[in-house]
Amino acid sequence: MTTAKLKTKVIDKIKTIDDTELLESIYNLIESDMELQVSMKLSKNQIAAIEAGRKDIRDGNTFTDEEVRKEIDKLLKE
Repeated sequence: MTTAKLKTKVIDKIKTIDDTELLESIYNLIESDMELQVSMKLSKNQIAAIEAGRKDIRDGNTFTDEEVRKEIDKLLKE
């Protein structure tokens, strides 16, 4: 579904709601998300690091929790 279609569906659903508390909750959710988007300006380096991490996940370059714990224990013993 495209973003435009999704927006239209959400707006249509909201128009049918008469519950003030539910509408306030939806409004607060949207407001907090907008504030978060404004406050989360990432640098090019941060974006590159995130993209590299996502690529690692897609490529299967990951460790299990157990592997990580063993490595941490090993490093702490040094």
